[in-house]
Amino acid sequence: MRSPFAHLAAWEGWTPIGRLVRLALLSLTVPLAFLGTATLLSDPARGTLTRWLDSRIANSTLHPGAPVTATLQDSAGLSSIFENRYFLLDPVREGWAPVPRIFLAGLPSDLADIAADEARKTMFMQAALPLVLLVNESILAERHRVQWLWDKARDGGSLTQSETRWLDTTVRRYRAKAGDFEDLLRRVDIIPPSLALAQGAVESGWGTSRAAREDNALFGQMTWIKGAIRADGTQEEPTYIVQPFDDLLECVQAYARNLNSHPAYAEFRERRAAMRALGQAPDGYRLAITLDRYSERGWPYLAEVRLTIRANRLTQLDRAWLDGRSSALLLVPSS
Repeated sequence: MRSPFAHLAAWEGWTPIGRLVRLALLSLTVPLAFLGTATLLSDPARGTLTRWLDSRIANSTLHPGAPVTATLQDSAGLSSIFENRYFLLDPVREGWAPVPRIFLAGLPSDLADIAADEARKTMFMQAALPLVLLVNESILAERHRVQWLWDKARDGGSLTQSETRWLDTTVRRYRAKAGDFEDLLRRVDIIPPSLALAQGAVESGWGTSRAAREDNALFGQMTWIKGAIRADGTQEEPTYIVQPFDDLLECVQAYARNLNSHPAYAEFRERRAAMRALGQAPDGYRLAITLDRYSERGWPYLAEVRLTIRANRLTQLDRAWLDGRSSALLLVPSS
């Protein structure tokens, strides 16, 4: 189709004054074109370009025929993978790009060697965020099933044996009251990504602590180990250590289960349920204040967690979602 401005460009009567007029027209047209593109990106009602970009992001892969599992060599290699899969935090924060399904079994061993603080923090967030979202996906699936079974019971329906077994198992895992659907729903709910990332950052030094690098422990969860047997047959006192995990996913799962089931975090669950009742999404910054028993440091710890959320704009990541169309890539650090 011929441009509506084509006849102006072909006009032979252009004079020096005419050329100035043409330049003036171009100076208006080009900025307006960029303005139109920006509007399209920012306006959800006019999302053709956004959907196109999402499709490009969703369908991009590490390389043609990429394996489901790949070996992670170092932080430079991880950065290249994030770049090739178009994983940038700013588009995720702005709400128009999904989070690629890139899941790390462990952090790169040289993460602490990254000189720039912001680069190191960004890599930690990119490494941890997909795992938090994956765990939240699983929790939401459980939550929907609990709600469906509660609705079925209230409508007079009988639960099948398999439904009853699943419900009993879920009640035990979340330490809920038997037969109390409302209590169970207070527990079976997501952990705001902003809160998980902030606590992980504070507890692990943005992934640089020995426990994070060697034991996949991001959240400072502790466990008891039995004391060794002495030569005289007596046993040493039990030792309290940071709990190790086989991989990062197991760590994030244990962290979420801890907040959703331990008696110490009942207020966290109550406030989260109150937000749900008001039609609000769980807010990590506001919920952090309920975790005064998470650390022996008490209130100074909570202040650091909340400052970490604010200083790193983590609240904007609470609305992040995993890309539902691209294949998952599991990265296992090289030994």
